[in-house]
Amino acid sequence: MNWGWKIFLVFVVFIMFIMIMVFKAIRQDFHLVADNYYEKEIKYQREIDNIKNARALEHQIVIDYRSTEDAVIFIFPGDQKDALKGKIYFFRPSDSSLDQDFIINPNKEGMQVVSVKSLKKGLWQVKINWIYGAKEYQEEKNLILQ
Repeated sequence: MNWGWKIFLVFVVFIMFIMIMVFKAIRQDFHLVADNYYEKEIKYQREIDNIKNARALEHQIVIDYRSTEDAVIFIFPGDQKDALKGKIYFFRPSDSSLDQDFIINPNKEGMQVVSVKSLKKGLWQVKINWIYGAKEYQEEKNLILQ
């Protein structure tokens, strides 16, 4: 086989490689964290302000995962426990169909226990949005459920 055929074979192999890569790229499924991702991006400055409000609090929210009880315990600041309202969101970065949310309803000590038995094991992002008085707050944390 002379050098002309070798160059021709290199081109054919290269073209086949490119075609395989294009085929794989077309079939790739890209999941966004949220369906309305672009709308949420526009509202992101509001979220930044809410996070700043939460960080400015004297006492922070305590988030405690207890794997033996399959529960996540949220302890809200003492001065807010009676009049706050909001939601706790559990986001699964790898599969948005598993996302769940819970209404904030702390007991008299400012503690709320959320059962995570129904949640798949692995990485979760927990986002807490709440309103106390005229201010909005937001706290975010990553949890690994085991």
